Amino acid sequence: MNKEVIFTESEHDTFMAPFFSVVITTHNAQATIERTLKSVVAQSFTNFEITVIDDYSTDNTMQIINNVLSPTSFSYQVIRLDENKGVSVARNIGIKKSIGRYIAFLDDDDLWLKHKLERQHKIILEKDLKWTFSNYLVVNNNYRRTGKRYRTGGFYGFKDLVSNGNPVGLLTVVISREVLLQYSFKRVHHEDYDLWLRLGQNGYVGYLDTEYLAEYMKSTFSTSGNKIKSTYWTYQVFRGIGISKLKATWYMINYLFNVFRRNKNL
Repeated sequence: MNKEVIFTESEHDTFMAPFFSVVITTHNAQATIERTLKSVVAQSFTNFEITVIDDYSTDNTMQIINNVLSPTSFSYQVIRLDENKGVSVARNIGIKKSIGRYIAFLDDDDLWLKHKLERQHKIILEKDLKWTFSNYLVVNNNYRRTGKRYRTGGFYGFKDLVSNGNPVGLLTVVISREVLLQYSFKRVHHEDYDLWLRLGQNGYVGYLDTEYLAEYMKSTFSTSGNKIKSTYWTYQVFRGIGISKLKATWYMINYLFNVFRRNKNL
């Protein structure tokens, strides 16, 4: 059944629960949202619903979303917030409004490869996982591939998540909705890394699939100043989850090392 819902924050109708809910947050993304959505509706695995949270866009984003999704056969809802509330609030609303067994996240300028959900559905069932993620490719603003983000595959507990920089790309993540209703995104910088670490602290071990399943858009406007801010934000995340100043500093140095090593390989 095709379903479009555009509202502020009221309840949406209940469907027979799909395996996945795809939660996409967007804000003023008219240049990229069409391609992002098309990478979702082109998935080889189709047992999913789509939840788009528009964080008060003022451009043509809403019209593009409707143009892409309305001709499809997927169940979907478009939730437009009545003010800009930030990505953490938007994602949390998406989680609460979705009904799938697992939640898959995607930002409005990133892309999935065609077999992404099919591959993760298989891995979740085979390994009985609460959450999983994968390696991914890097593209520039023109969608030309410029590199890749690779980490060794296998299970990642708290120590693995904290000791050598963030190994998890949000665009590849799938997490049990049951878990996400207990551990939501916080309104902090690096809100995604903060969540992965809290999951690890509470015994939820993630599984990294070595296959490349998505394409991450790396902005050409990234600066060294942004890297310094990012490093400080990472330190704040470490301190926020109770890590001592000494350990947080050590982990921050490891994080910074991984950032520079990663950029060198692009």
